[in-house]
Amino acid sequence: MRGVLQSLNENAGAIQAIATAALLLITGWYARLTYRLVKVQEAVHRERTADLRCGNLPSDTATAAAKMRDAAIWDDDDLPTLRALASWFSSDAGDHAARALAPLRWLGTQAREAKRAGFNWEGFPWSKYREELAIAQYHVVAIWGAVTAGRVT
Repeated sequence: MRGVLQSLNENAGAIQAIATAALLLITGWYARLTYRLVKVQEAVHRERTADLRCGNLPSDTATAAAKMRDAAIWDDDDLPTLRALASWFSSDAGDHAARALAPLRWLGTQAREAKRAGFNWEGFPWSKYREELAIAQYHVVAIWGAVTAGRVT
């Protein structure tokens, strides 16, 4: 035992240098891992934000019929739940949800009507549609921002 302690005392500087180098390597590995996790999280956030922008709804007549037929349309009964859940996170999120309800309801109605066979695209109210879509997108993305603002994921 005495020999081990004497050996440790004699080589304290080398042992400390080895331990420091090991800790430096471990810290570098964790920093790289954290950097990669942040990049993945940013990509997930961008993807979720893009989904929230109602991107599956058409914005012009060229793609309208095909996109509208394939679009997943929310049920109007889900909209009060959106507002309640957003309000649970914060008053700011709840306020944006309240402002998003009317445009989302209108867009849902238009999308359901457009899914009918033989829908007349000539009479579709494109200017109002684009306006309501922009309002809905703004508020839905703002809900996402308000919900995630104070959270570390």
